[in-house]
Amino acid sequence: QGDNRGIVIKTPNGWRVRRFDGPVDPRWFGLVPGSDENQTARLQRAIDSAYQSGKTETVSIPTGEYLVANLLVRDGVSIEGAGIGETILRLYDPLYVRQHPTNSVAGPTRPDHKGEYAANVLTTHLHWNGGVATKPADRERTRDPENTDWDVSDLSIRNLTIDGNWFGGYPTDKTGAPLSDENGQNNSDCGACLRIVNAGHVTVENVQALNARHDGLYAGFDLNGGFDYGQVQNLRTENCARTGVAQIAGRGSTFQQLDLRHGDEGTMSVAAFDIEANLPEIVNKGHIIEDVYAEGALKNVCRADARQYDVLFRDCRATYCVVDQSSTAGGTLFVNCAFEYEEGERPAIGMNGYGSI
Repeated sequence: QGDNRGIVIKTPNGWRVRRFDGPVDPRWFGLVPGSDENQTARLQRAIDSAYQSGKTETVSIPTGEYLVANLLVRDGVSIEGAGIGETILRLYDPLYVRQHPTNSVAGPTRPDHKGEYAANVLTTHLHWNGGVATKPADRERTRDPENTDWDVSDLSIRNLTIDGNWFGGYPTDKTGAPLSDENGQNNSDCGACLRIVNAGHVTVENVQALNARHDGLYAGFDLNGGFDYGQVQNLRTENCARTGVAQIAGRGSTFQQLDLRHGDEGTMSVAAFDIEANLPEIVNKGHIIEDVYAEGALKNVCRADARQYDVLFRDCRATYCVVDQSSTAGGTLFVNCAFEYEEGERPAIGMNGYGSI
């Protein structure tokens, strides 16, 4: 009815049933553009409805700004906005979301703050951010190059801005105390605009990721599962604290037309684009990274007991490059890449350990 589309039928027993063709409109579930309230539950109901019905594959979010946290992507359900700068998903709480008070991770100095994790805006899993603990089977997926038992697959995220709502300064909790690694508050897969792990054939296209506490896009995680056969195209990140893009585990993904910038407050302290295998036996292979502008490093690193190989950087422009390929098979290929740095700064290409370039 009206701009919400669909026909509502009232059944004799009082139930209201909406019949529609095409994408799900989250306004049916109470989503209000521009509201200053946390709208995670409303938008999550729309995504879950599309997943449970099996009749649609897309949730279409109209123009407007929406405050959300840890919004969960579902298998086979695509999320599409009205365009960059038109549909904005902004993190409701830029500091942390305390949804896991029984988590065993706690530091000796602040045991009362265990379970306080930096939220992701849009994510495929809630393992760290309020969900179940990491399962052994999830860990093994990142070590088996033939495993296709993905939790989510065959979906796309398109045409929107994702804002982590972080604007510099050392992150603190609501009491003003620093968030710390020892308290489990800065874990690797937290604080991203978009986190996609244990996923296959996922497309991210025409997306802007801003103001991330950690990463603009976090793809693959060594404890949960890789980012396999993904397609990332026309992604712009800005003002992210740790990386623009982090590809940590997976195979056969393509990253094209990336614009990775510092912004006024961001540092991208690890790298603009970080591809790495950082736990024993992790598989990270066969990725293509091309047509990239990066205000920072292109980083390709692998620990001695992991497996990372067949990585191609093509038509990339960055400040510098870091390569450390300890004991990998294959190598890294740079084709038509330019690295710009001033005298006295870090070298254009620095290589440590063993491997080939």
